[in-house]
Amino acid sequence: MGRAWSSSVGRRAVAKARSTIAGHGVFAYFSLASSAFSLATMFAGFIVLRWIAPEDIGLWQSLLLVGTYSSFVQAGVFNGLNRELPYRLGKGDSSALAFVATCQSFALILGGLLVTGGVLTVFVVEQSQVRWALAAVFVGVASSTYQQFLGATYRARQAFRKLSHIVVAETVMALVTLPVVYYLKYPGLAVRFAVLAVFSAIMRHHWRPFRVPVSLDPRVLLELMKTGVPLFAFGYVASIAATLPRVVLLHEGNVQMVGLYAPVAATMSIMIVVPSAMAQYIYPRMSYMLGNSGNRHKVWNLAWRTSIYSVLISTPVIAVIYIAMPWVIEKFLPEYSYGVNAIGWALMGGVFQGALISVNALNSLKAWKWMAMYTSVRVLGTLVLVFFFFHLFLNPIEGVAFGYALAQAVSWCTALLCIHYATKGGSGMEVGQHSMPDA
Repeated sequence: MGRAWSSSVGRRAVAKARSTIAGHGVFAYFSLASSAFSLATMFAGFIVLRWIAPEDIGLWQSLLLVGTYSSFVQAGVFNGLNRELPYRLGKGDSSALAFVATCQSFALILGGLLVTGGVLTVFVVEQSQVRWALAAVFVGVASSTYQQFLGATYRARQAFRKLSHIVVAETVMALVTLPVVYYLKYPGLAVRFAVLAVFSAIMRHHWRPFRVPVSLDPRVLLELMKTGVPLFAFGYVASIAATLPRVVLLHEGNVQMVGLYAPVAATMSIMIVVPSAMAQYIYPRMSYMLGNSGNRHKVWNLAWRTSIYSVLISTPVIAVIYIAMPWVIEKFLPEYSYGVNAIGWALMGGVFQGALISVNALNSLKAWKWMAMYTSVRVLGTLVLVFFFFHLFLNPIEGVAFGYALAQAVSWCTALLCIHYATKGGSGMEVGQHSMPDA
């Protein structure tokens, strides 16, 4: 009998080990795919800067702000699905698929309206250099909107394996579409932006985890908004922080400064890729864990560990880029050498992008008070520091980058403190012991 019991324990241990290795394998594959996409994006970005004049880059970067500031039309629905889908799956709630169907219908309607806005732009805007580029931005935003819905549905291990394949395909597309910019120059920026966005939306739709009918349930939509509006509001305001360096340069300086800042902005956007990918993988597990067990302490443990791991993983990668970047700028992009030191500060700020992962714990907990505190510190701190160091440094581009990097460090510390206080009063009772589903 003892031998049988020992054999049973051994089988369970082996099964658990295999499950753990499989889970980490998918996460490692997804992280590597995201890292490859990040490097390809960095390479493509600097190649584009070599082909396009700083003034045109500045105009294009300014038009892209439309995408950021138009996301309010989502009304928090996708944010609501991001939280409610894994939470309800964790609780075993059969209404989860109704939430997916309603959100899908909403995304299709919204995407159609945005494409219509792009068509109208062609007839309304007079300046041709702006007209077609802005139309492409609308098409790209429409595709990205549908991608955001689809991104909220990738929850299980098998789904993330498929998503990793998609990211690899996107990496290849980011490189093979570069000739479009080389031959078309400034118009090529708009064409490539729209093509990549549409391609990604098609790929994600084809391999979507949930195949549900088109169905818009007003009650479900209201529930998604009820949860999602606060999440969207905090996320939207927080996303504005990333645009503040360009806004300050445009307001206090000129369009050319925004163009010269482009390598810094590209570096910052690249630093976000891997933490964002990790957040996409970790966030649903936080919500699922909370719905399954109701234990806030588990959420805190997952939040602070992933935040620390993000810093440890990103530091050596950033160090290599920091050493190589001055040579790359001097050799291939000498016209942007004015901001080479600013890139170094941007990289240092990238170390603290782990806040993007950990702060999702506040979303899972619906800890609005602490989320408001974190968001206020991030946005106001970024605005004050970027504005202050713009005027303090002799090189305003370097000053803006330093201010933003310092704001990132402050945001990282603030996120961990807010999560700690939001979870320390939670129940330690376990109400379930189920694991995240594999499919």
